[in-house]
Amino acid sequence: MKTICTKVTTFVAILFFCTAVHAQVEISNLLPDTSQVYLVNLNDNMELYGVISDMKEDIIVFQSEKYGEIQFDAAEVNWVEPVLLSGTRYSKKYNKNADHYFMLPSAFQLKKRDGYIRSTYLLYNSFSYGLTDNVSVSGGVDLLHLMTSVAGKNDFGNLYYVSVKGSMKISDQLRLGIGAYKMRIYKFDYTMPMASMTLGNRNSHVTLSYGQNIQNMTTTNSNMYMVGAQKRINDQLYIIGEYVQFPTVMDEGASSQAVFSYGIRYSTSKVDFDLSLYNNKSIKNYFPFGIPLFSCTFQL
Repeated sequence: MKTICTKVTTFVAILFFCTAVHAQVEISNLLPDTSQVYLVNLNDNMELYGVISDMKEDIIVFQSEKYGEIQFDAAEVNWVEPVLLSGTRYSKKYNKNADHYFMLPSAFQLKKRDGYIRSTYLLYNSFSYGLTDNVSVSGGVDLLHLMTSVAGKNDFGNLYYVSVKGSMKISDQLRLGIGAYKMRIYKFDYTMPMASMTLGNRNSHVTLSYGQNIQNMTTTNSNMYMVGAQKRINDQLYIIGEYVQFPTVMDEGASSQAVFSYGIRYSTSKVDFDLSLYNNKSIKNYFPFGIPLFSCTFQL
């Protein structure tokens, strides 16, 4: 357990450091410079690629590659990132998957009417949908064990969950979220409120979460903790790491409830691909590097 925690702490610290030194710049530090190309992300998630030709108090005059001259208030800007010119056009896509890691969510939220379906080996399938810019719903089910249950041949139990999550932006680098989850992990039930705090931007961030299984609040093992980190490497590639200490419900002890996952996410305009490795005390006896899982996320 101590070894796993040390690895998680080191990994998250490295990603957090990378987030802290990310190349985004403060609006107040910008100066007109037609030789420097920027990627600008606005509050409505519109992304502009071009140069700053002039600044008039809080008004930025931006020469966009696609739209020509655009003027907007500095308060409309989420973040600005300098872009290095090369033979290939560089433009980051809006990260619609910032709201989740491999297992649990961050405090980022889907936009209203945005949604996706996520499938792992076509057996475990889940969905998320933005009801508003601040509230979303999600759910998931293990189809294999659901079908065997219908056939009356399932002694292993089922895996499913439903949840509702709300979040709010405190600052450009801080978001808070709260959710309610109803889960069944094979033969064990969880009913859990969970709070999250995410530091960083949609491209690179760290999340700390705490939840409690209210069906077993009388014991100290009813708590759940999560640390997750996501770092964008380029237009399409992310590194993701996650550590979750689930509430203890089995006799194997707390260390068997701790799951560590790490891997990469490759993003396209409509489909994202996750390749991750899952590990804990029990798994590593058979798979030293963890169990590989492949997931596809389809944007709606």
